[in-house]
Amino acid sequence: GSEEAAKEEEASKDPSGPLLYTTENFDAAIATGHHFVKFFAPWCGHCQRLAPVWEKLAESFSSTPRITIGKVDCTDQREICNKYGVRGYPTLLWFTDGQQVGEKYAGDRSLESMRTFALDQSKKPSKPVQASDAAAAASKSSDSTPSPPQQQSSVLSLNEDNFETNTGTGITLVKFFAPWCGHCKKMAGAYEQLGAQFSEHPTITIAEVDCTAQDNRELCSQQQVKSFPTILLYKGGVNVANYDGDRSTSDMAQFVTGHSKHEEL
Repeated sequence: GSEEAAKEEEASKDPSGPLLYTTENFDAAIATGHHFVKFFAPWCGHCQRLAPVWEKLAESFSSTPRITIGKVDCTDQREICNKYGVRGYPTLLWFTDGQQVGEKYAGDRSLESMRTFALDQSKKPSKPVQASDAAAAASKSSDSTPSPPQQQSSVLSLNEDNFETNTGTGITLVKFFAPWCGHCKKMAGAYEQLGAQFSEHPTITIAEVDCTAQDNRELCSQQQVKSFPTILLYKGGVNVANYDGDRSTSDMAQFVTGHSKHEEL
């Protein structure tokens, strides 16, 4: 048994699980080397499913000093999560020498895929990747669903999986649309600008749901969407208003801030 004891001692010396970051240690911890960080919330189902895989990923890199697998609990460390624009859970981001590189990881959440991604990323030069490169990289990798172009958009794309999570807190304006609908195409630019206007706001989210996507049909009928575009305002998970005003950025912005003021009274 002495061999086993030695092994055990080694394990306690070198904790092989993901490193838990906090506001105090985050910047210093990611300042050098490569870091693959999971931003999560303990109550989120997808996060719970990912947790054991993330542990295994961390173990698989435990003897690779230049790659660190970490995690941030966003219910506890809001500041870091807001800083990096984390809107849904889990969000997986890559950092090299203190800089976020590329967009969030949109590939398959299997151990193999994430490990391959991490090894590929760690071979790249440490300059932050331009958004367009990140999209190209995502579409090249065969086992990941190519990340849709709205990845670079300021409007959060919602689906059946992340709808409740993202409308559950604060104020969320959701545009239910169909890509073929003329009125939807007309307002797309104004809505994108609206997203940009609130992109830094801590409690207001501008989002959309493509009702033609197979997985979203059920969601759109649950939300009683009968025509496109339908624009609904959610407060703490509850649909409190239907927007039927002018579809200009300024009018929609006024509508949203009007509702957020009620909140503060």
